Amino acid sequence: MSIHVAAVEAQDFHRLSVARVEYVPEVGLVRVTGANASGKTSLLRAIMAALGGAGEVLPDTIRDDAVDGGEVLVKLTNGFTIRRRFTESNPKGYLTVEGPNGAKHKQSTLNDWLGDRAFDPLAFFSLKPDKQREVLLSIATDPELPRKLDQLTAKGELVYEKRTPWIAQERHHKGVKRPSGERPEPVDVSAEMERLEALNAKAREREEARQDVVACDTAIDEAEGEIERLTQRIAELTEFVEQRSVKRNEAGVRFNDTPDVSNDIREVRDRINQANAINEQLEPWKEWDKSQKALREAKEQVKYHTEQLKELDREERELLQDSGIPVANLSFSEDGEPLLNGHPLSVASGRERIDVAVAVAMAANPELRICLVDEANDLDLGAIEELAKLAVEHDFQVWLARIGIEGGGEIVVEDGVARNNSEV
Repeated sequence: MSIHVAAVEAQDFHRLSVARVEYVPEVGLVRVTGANASGKTSLLRAIMAALGGAGEVLPDTIRDDAVDGGEVLVKLTNGFTIRRRFTESNPKGYLTVEGPNGAKHKQSTLNDWLGDRAFDPLAFFSLKPDKQREVLLSIATDPELPRKLDQLTAKGELVYEKRTPWIAQERHHKGVKRPSGERPEPVDVSAEMERLEALNAKAREREEARQDVVACDTAIDEAEGEIERLTQRIAELTEFVEQRSVKRNEAGVRFNDTPDVSNDIREVRDRINQANAINEQLEPWKEWDKSQKALREAKEQVKYHTEQLKELDREERELLQDSGIPVANLSFSEDGEPLLNGHPLSVASGRERIDVAVAVAMAANPELRICLVDEANDLDLGAIEELAKLAVEHDFQVWLARIGIEGGGEIVVEDGVARNNSEV
């Protein structure tokens, strides 16, 4: 059975001189309103001090002008009455817990009913991100959620690892500058190379013939000199001359029959040199073409891996939507930090903080279903109505402290006096 606060009384507690609050809504919002420093927070602390044990009792508990210490009394809807009496000698107070049949109980009975974050749900935001994640996952209805999220994180890390070199390649090739000027058309020199080879062969043949002519001339000159010097060898040398003359004539015929292609060779070489110069200009364009191809491939890979990461994000959102965690638009960063609407909880607005904190406190599902929210001025009336619906839906009693007085049915705190507002 759910338990709620039925009434609160306090005397000389913090800023409160007297508090007598009855007719408290069992579920929904209990609005605590008043001016700054009027004692609104003190009323919430009175409930904390009565129910939460000595650890929830703050210093300077007794009001400065108190004569005989201070006292807090809280009645619960299950018939229990909790009283804590504070004295100068015992500022943490003396606790009395009495059941509906008059039986006495201890703090342990109250501890069994309390939730971890009911008294101060906004304390959730003072936790480190890893502890916030732990709390959020602890209230999920799917016990496999942490394992499933870890699997998605591992997949995401693998995709990031695969995508990183492609991003580096993309950046590198984006930096390759386009060559200046107009891009020349490539020149095919294969036919000219073949023609050059044929001409070179003819040139070599002609040169061989020329060398033969020169050699024969030299031999004839030597032979004639030898004839003059050595008449006794005239016959021998004459025969030799005749032989050489025949060979020389044959070489002369070949020489005369072989055209001079030296000019053609120079022209072909010039055309080849010109073509090579043009083709050398194409080298940076070829490198640029390679770079552009690599850039296109890198972009495709980055896009592919980015889509994979988006799909993993979608799977995570679906897991969290079906997890039973009552926080809309919840996700986790790569290192596990909880995100709200894609941003860290640390930058959430005041309203978002209250919405998340109260939803998390309710999800803990304690038996004593109360939640104390101090300084709720960031909530507009629309947000308050939504919070009221949420409280009713979860059978919770949410005490909400705000500046100002908005209507009948509220608890008004003025100059240290807390009471039910009778105005309608």
